[in-house]
Amino acid sequence: MLALRDRVNSLADWMEKFSDHKHADLTYEMTQLHALQDLDCEWCRDLDNNAPATPNAALSTVDSENKTECRPKQTAQADLL
Repeated sequence: MLALRDRVNSLADWMEKFSDHKHADLTYEMTQLHALQDLDCEWCRDLDNNAPATPNAALSTVDSENKTECRPKQTAQADLL
């Protein structure tokens, strides 16, 4: 489950930074990806202390001991242009 969380977060990071937001409306895909991030944070909450108490409570939660993010901060689509 932790490996799945890492892959989902990696995909979300890639989509926010490198996908073609200039030529395609990826709102649906990003919404689904962020929903998947919420779910994997929920599933992994008991496995480690990196996940927030509630997935939507904070967009960016960093464990001060491990310096890892459960869910990267969302970027508005306009900011990506």
